[in-house]
Amino acid sequence: MSHQAAQDMSHQAAQDMSHQVIQQGSAQRGCWKLLVREVVWFYREHRAGPEATRTLTDLHGNRLLDPDSISPGADLNGRFSIRLFSLLVHRAEPGDSGLYLCGSAHQDFFYGYDLDIQEAGALTLTPSPISSQGREEPPARPGAAPSLFQVFTRYGEWGRCDRCGPPGEQLRVGLCYLRSPYLHVRYRTANQSVASCGSGAVPHVFGLSQRSKRPEARPEVRVCHVTCPPQAPPTSRISSMLDSMGISSSSRPAGVPVVYLNRPADKDLTLRCPGSRPQHAVAWDRGSEPIYRAERLAPPHRASPPPRRHLDMGGHLVFRPAHLEDSGVYYCWLQGRKAAEIRLFVYAHFGRGHVTSHPDFQAALSAVLMLRACPAFLTFTNVATLAGFNLEMACRCKPAQVREVVWFYREHRAGPEATRTLTDLHGNRLLDPDSISPGADLDGRFSIRLFSLLVHRAEPGDSGLYLCGSAHQDFFYGYDLDIQEAGALTLTPSPISSQGREEPPARPGAAPSLFQVFTRYGEWGRCDRCGPPGEQLRVGLCYLRSPYLHVRYRTANQSVASCGSGAVPHVFGLSQRSKRPEARPEVRVCHVTCPPQAPPTSRISSMLDSMGISSSSRPAGVPVVYLNRPADKDLTLRCPGSRPQHAVAWDRGSEPIYRAERLALPHRASPPPRRHLDMGGHLVFRPAHLEDSGVYYCWLQGRKAAEIRLFVYAHFGRGHVTSHPDFQAALSAVLM
Repeated sequence: MSHQAAQDMSHQAAQDMSHQVIQQGSAQRGCWKLLVREVVWFYREHRAGPEATRTLTDLHGNRLLDPDSISPGADLNGRFSIRLFSLLVHRAEPGDSGLYLCGSAHQDFFYGYDLDIQEAGALTLTPSPISSQGREEPPARPGAAPSLFQVFTRYGEWGRCDRCGPPGEQLRVGLCYLRSPYLHVRYRTANQSVASCGSGAVPHVFGLSQRSKRPEARPEVRVCHVTCPPQAPPTSRISSMLDSMGISSSSRPAGVPVVYLNRPADKDLTLRCPGSRPQHAVAWDRGSEPIYRAERLAPPHRASPPPRRHLDMGGHLVFRPAHLEDSGVYYCWLQGRKAAEIRLFVYAHFGRGHVTSHPDFQAALSAVLMLRACPAFLTFTNVATLAGFNLEMACRCKPAQVREVVWFYREHRAGPEATRTLTDLHGNRLLDPDSISPGADLDGRFSIRLFSLLVHRAEPGDSGLYLCGSAHQDFFYGYDLDIQEAGALTLTPSPISSQGREEPPARPGAAPSLFQVFTRYGEWGRCDRCGPPGEQLRVGLCYLRSPYLHVRYRTANQSVASCGSGAVPHVFGLSQRSKRPEARPEVRVCHVTCPPQAPPTSRISSMLDSMGISSSSRPAGVPVVYLNRPADKDLTLRCPGSRPQHAVAWDRGSEPIYRAERLALPHRASPPPRRHLDMGGHLVFRPAHLEDSGVYYCWLQGRKAAEIRLFVYAHFGRGHVTSHPDFQAALSAVLM
């Protein structure tokens, strides 16, 4: 039987684990037996008999569970999910302590865990610096009479500093353990004399069966100071697009995704940092104001309940309850770097009409959106980008008396009667960007968040005019969008000038022409991986210069627009895409040394070692995603948290996948290979085959960001998948 001691992440916790495989003579890791095609998970409380063992089922993976929607105090049945052969328990609570076993439907058990979830005591502020010793145990006294057991606190190492720049915090947790020679033999390995206080290995006569009689876990926090590493500025193409939209590119951390949340007031609310894991150091800011765990030390009594807004030990930002004034822009930090921007809008009433008519609606909305006065004369902001990217268009202005905006779309060269409304049923239509099929219509690829229009995987046919206004077609702000198709990828020798633009030189004395077409290059992107050779990407978009651009599509003295802009007169003969130069993507090889990475804490290392997993074989803090997809269908993998301006790379196991692979084709105009990287950083299979099953890693901004375990199956339906002759080989590529 294996042994694990843990502390609830929603109850201020961490975890520690050691284990022993019961069944002898079978080579297995995790819960996987060579001849068994399907496993079942079971649960039994400590001290209960075999008849109390119950089955944990998620309807063969068909039950969908959103961890962010789990309410406090939810039963275990509503907080677990099963991915392949692994059991995931979300927001573990002390009542979840017990025995977890995986086995067959006939209750033949293969592997077991003895889980001890410990409640956290009062948070303690520790002066800094202090020894980072990982354990605190009672010293052995030579000649002392042996006792039944000794209780002590075992501390993990200090976690990583949770932010850089302003003062941050480090956290460590001390868990309750005991030492005794009388531990139950099934719960310990040879010569093992230590177990957690709530383990099933502890004899009942010790009097620790009730949680109230055990010492609480001891969380500690201390202040830390870390200098932020230099960060590459956004490329000129992204900077110019942000500037044209009235957004300062310096006001948002480079590469930080934006999440929009609408939540009702007077209800409990928990915010989770996207991509966070239990072993991560997580911090939160509201705007530029840091939110510290040490704030809860301010009440007169440490035993007092936490304040209404506080950080729990799992790194969640908790509001109990949320108020209207909590609306605003929040940033979360992950492993010392800003990871996401969360725009939270808390509304006082539910239902269309009630929200917008609330007297404080405008103040709350202004905290989330940066609105400005509308110009007297409507002009269109020209935005050019490459096909395959996601776009966000914000309604940058509106009259104060307007409570709700509507988005409209019109093709270039079409008249006002062709203007149509874009609706997502007032936010009630759910859109999963990863499920969008190639060639889907615009109506199936957009969503509206607050006053912003999001277009997923933009295509050349989406080019046109996008306007936000009122239901009566009073327009406030407009975009002239030009989506350009990419031409053949070109490999550029390295090094080469990183000049951001390539424009035709002005020829003094030359006769003026109607227009001049040129390619404007953005700066080289960031190297997409460190360690092994990586790639850098830049794109040259088609632009033209002319003094005859349409006045509504340009600002004062502007004489440059993208080739597909509505500002270009029809007589120039560029209305058809086939007559315009294609965008020119370029790639070059780069070499970057990986920065030193803090090793995992001894608590995490011992847990991985006890499970037979080498802690060096997985990048520290990398989330794992499990995907099951059918064969012979197109499949697109997206790196979690990626944005259009990110540098994204992919590996299959330890083998890098390069964009330059498509340059090996005999003809550059040939279609891309079956497996390739597109310009948006997606890994594309057209179609997916059974042998594509395996472990993939994606890199984000030069660092490994996620591990994707992909299982491609040949048939759908229970029984057909596992009976396929290649099932075992495909599964071996995913599970260790």
